[in-house]
Formats: sequence, structure tokens, C-alpha cells
Amino acid sequence: MAGRLGDILVDKGYLNEKQLQNALNAQGSERGMLGVLLMNRGLINKVQLGEALMVQFEVPYRELAAETLNPQLVRLLPEKFARQRQVVPITVSSGSMTLAMVAPDDIETICEAELITGYSIEPVVAIQKDIIASLDHGFVDCRLSD
Repeated sequence: MAGRLGDILVDKGYLNEKQLQNALNAQGSERGMLGVLLMNRGLINKVQLGEALMVQFEVPYRELAAETLNPQLVRLLPEKFARQRQVVPITVSSGSMTLAMVAPDDIETICEAELITGYSIEPVVAIQKDIIASLDHGFVDCRLSD
């Protein structure tokens, strides 16, 4: 990893030190990931968070639009696994699957996804809210239409 998220956001000029410190102090009472807390407070937007996460994890950032993902692709991983690990398959090509992840440095999840699917995993980072919406679209919405 290339650094802490808050430091990256400050270095990029998206936040100042005082805003970061206030958010870090509030993180204990508001609970949740720093990036989501900063977005909820209106201090950064989704693209800024994605750019910072891309730097932090040293993998591409992918903005997801749930309605554009193929539900069959989403269901290449078991729903329970995908929700617990906060991952969603987004493309498959030539024996490789692109896996959008909240934590693309989670080697255990990558290895398990490779075992489950038989594909080599290419991780990308995505925003948690987008992953959940994509999983809902791939699993819940499909059950409702059956």
C-alpha cells in the first residue's frame, strides 16, 4: 500500500489537515470507513475517493453502475461470499476475471475467488456503496423478477 487514505486525500488537495483531523476524531463515534465518512460529510466526492483509493491500493479504481452489470456475471460468486467479502465480479475475459473489491489487498479473498471460479483474479478498487448496489442488482433484483 502506498500510504494512508487521509494523507493521500490531503496530498491531492481534496482535504486540509483540519478537516482530516476532525473526521478522524469523529470516526470513533460515527463508525465506518474514513472515505465513506468524508463523503457523507460532503468533504469529498466519489471520484476523489476513488482516485485516492487507487493510489492507496495501487490498483485501478472502477466506478460501478449496478444496472449496467450482467447479473449472470455477478452470480459467478456465491452471494454470501460476495457480500461478506464486499466483492463483485464485473468482467471476464481470456481466463481472467476483474473483481471489484472494497479491499483489493485482501489476498485471502482473491485466492478463494480464484478457487471458486477457476479464473485468475484482477482486482480493482470500488466504493462499498456501489458494490452493495451491484450485488443487490445481481441477486435481489433477479429473485424478484423470477
